[in-house]
Amino acid sequence: MNCFRSLINAGYLTPENRMNMVCHDIRICGTGTIIGGGNQLGDGMKERYHDKQKWPQYVSDGIGGRRVRGRLLSFIQCQNVDIWNVTVKNPPCWTIHMIYCDTVTTHGVNIQSRGIDNGDGWDPDSSRNMMIFDTTFDTGDDCIAIKSGKNPEGNQINILAKNIRIFDLKMIGGHVLAIGSEESGGVDGVSLRDCVVSDTDYGVELKAHASRGGYIRNFKMQDCRVDRFMVHSVDYNADGQAAPTLPVFQTIQISNTQITGNGHSLEFVGFYEPKPVPVPIFQMFSWIV
Repeated sequence: MNCFRSLINAGYLTPENRMNMVCHDIRICGTGTIIGGGNQLGDGMKERYHDKQKWPQYVSDGIGGRRVRGRLLSFIQCQNVDIWNVTVKNPPCWTIHMIYCDTVTTHGVNIQSRGIDNGDGWDPDSSRNMMIFDTTFDTGDDCIAIKSGKNPEGNQINILAKNIRIFDLKMIGGHVLAIGSEESGGVDGVSLRDCVVSDTDYGVELKAHASRGGYIRNFKMQDCRVDRFMVHSVDYNADGQAAPTLPVFQTIQISNTQITGNGHSLEFVGFYEPKPVPVPIFQMFSWIV
């Protein structure tokens, strides 16, 4: 879907080969602050394309122009990106978005988007070899959201997110550290270590809609303290034709981790075939406590 440009943009989309890296060796660093236009800019972007009859190509799920908003930092088909020691705040939508990228390191960063509509912090999307550490989040939505393509297009393009290392983070506000719900191309190999996830709505969440297909495999969480831990189906992001198979969540390992929330700290809800007989498909959970 077309959208407004971000404040800082690197790379561009080549639909015929989304694995082709078009921009290399990018460094954003220093002790400064990158500040976006916040909700005022984001609302202006939404208003420009809110009319579904006039702009049907920009509207889905009945959300008007919400999906046309630019990000604060956007990287498309980029390789070897280093973001460090900066503060990034007040985006019009997501803060840092990487799609079809390879090898992105983020460290020593302070991400602030509290009060921003859909103000995700760090979103690797169908990207590989990602690493983030020594970073603080205070966000208006997901602190981290790992994705691999949305709904039918994600099934068709089928580029997974893989090899994502997350450690030494502090999340002091926001919704969640999420994998999904846009995981139609698959997510393989996410490790989470030495992280504090506190004062969030959902803690750490692995999620998908039953119609979206794809998978989440080989998730490891070690030496962490989190509010909640959820592995479940959700009732949103279900627009378009359904995938031919249910999502699969497979091989999940948790060790030496404290889950601190009061009540409903753990939630597991599987996916079921609509007919003839519901069959859960969670497989191979490995708990090491």
